[in-house]
Amino acid sequence: MPARWPFAKYHGLGNDFLVGPDSRGFDAGRAQRLCARHTGVGADGVMLVSSRRGRHAVRIFNADGSEATFSGNGIRCAAAYLFAAGVASPLELATPAGPVRVERLRGVSMRLSFAIDALRRPGDPPVRSVALPAGLGKSFWRAFHVVLGNPHLILPVDDAERLEPGAAEALDRARGSSRRFPGGINVSLVAPISRDSFRLRTWERGVGLSPSCASGACAALLAGVTARFLPSAVRFVQDGGTVGVRTGDGQMSLEGPIELAFTGEA
Repeated sequence: MPARWPFAKYHGLGNDFLVGPDSRGFDAGRAQRLCARHTGVGADGVMLVSSRRGRHAVRIFNADGSEATFSGNGIRCAAAYLFAAGVASPLELATPAGPVRVERLRGVSMRLSFAIDALRRPGDPPVRSVALPAGLGKSFWRAFHVVLGNPHLILPVDDAERLEPGAAEALDRARGSSRRFPGGINVSLVAPISRDSFRLRTWERGVGLSPSCASGACAALLAGVTARFLPSAVRFVQDGGTVGVRTGDGQMSLEGPIELAFTGEA
């Protein structure tokens, strides 16, 4: 039986993570069992944190046990865990996607910032318009493929709450394993509310419909600025609440709350 693992459960607008030390032997099966809503602790993912000589790093598991490269909310949850342990703000975290900076602001608000190119790998495509899978063409007028730490499909819509018949099923096909996206993909719907406020709903690979997806918000803004359907600074209203995202000069930042739910051992 594996040793007990001490953790803290944090969430960013309902997108919740179990954060604890990067223990030897911690594997996908354990992450999946811990994240199970009815038989485990329950979470959207696990963040394994390590610190050595003043440098901090994180490994990321999705709820289904798959490993992720980037999670905007998860990374800020990992930073909150380190801040609670006495690490000074701001701090830099090494992630599988690249280095990011997190700083504690007023109250429970935290800002994530990074250089866009730092999260891109050689061979990653630029933001590009893509043809939609069969069954989606009548529901969405444009689609953009974005790789920003994770792969994303950004879909501008008039109403993010309504989908035409068959479109939800096609969304599942698009975000699951397919010939076009063999590793799965995050899918986000973006709809206007006002000049600088937009509705955002994201289906995360390995998780499902998320109350809040910070990486999806960053990817949506990058697609929107590149394709000129979003300004460079916006508020994204998600099911769990609102985050502010801005970009410029090759940088991206996101600000929103991170809160502690409870601590425990498992």
